[in-house]
Amino acid sequence: MNPPWWGIVVVLVVGVAVVWYGWAADRRRHRTEVEAARRPTREIPGLPAHEAPRYVLQSDLAGLTVEPSSVAADEALLGRRDEAATLPAGAAEGAFLNRADRGLAVLDHPDVLVLGGDLTADRDTTGLLVAAKRRGRPLVIVAPFFADGTLATLRANALAGTVRTLPVPLEDATARRRAVALTGGRLVSAADLTAGWLPPESWGSCDGWIADLDDSWVLVAGRHPAESAG
Repeated sequence: MNPPWWGIVVVLVVGVAVVWYGWAADRRRHRTEVEAARRPTREIPGLPAHEAPRYVLQSDLAGLTVEPSSVAADEALLGRRDEAATLPAGAAEGAFLNRADRGLAVLDHPDVLVLGGDLTADRDTTGLLVAAKRRGRPLVIVAPFFADGTLATLRANALAGTVRTLPVPLEDATARRRAVALTGGRLVSAADLTAGWLPPESWGSCDGWIADLDDSWVLVAGRHPAESAG
């Protein structure tokens, strides 16, 4: 082969290498762009870009931390448990026992809502939390049944410190009416809950609500110990 042909071969080889490199680089760039387009954005409408979302791990929901500032008030309520009225239902699960060291939930001067139907809809749950947040007090919710999604929402809000809640599943209608009588509110119907109708007379209250996973003790102002058996 004459020397000029070597030059042609070299040019061809170099040209093919350049074309292949360009094709491979373009393919990598295209793949990167596609992956970036598929990746969900962290931006949330209405929030500044520097406020990244907070993620709650399942392990974080194992139980609520005892707040040192609340221990004295809790102990005062626990000292009055003998004078409390009892209900045959406790916290829906252990995650709501804010005094895990005692195996108890202890809420000081909570609002109390007693529902006539199950709490399963996200919209209803959100409505209760918004209303409770406005009132600025812990909230005991007594209902026949709580959906898993509802409990997850209540757990997350309690963990974030938004609203401290205590869900108490109580199927027995007579016992729920007794809870209404003890706390001075009224039974909230499913229709009123769906409509978001929670007038002041719907909200009961008490000096304190103590619960384990089986029972609740309701501390009512001025209640005599002899009345607890009623």
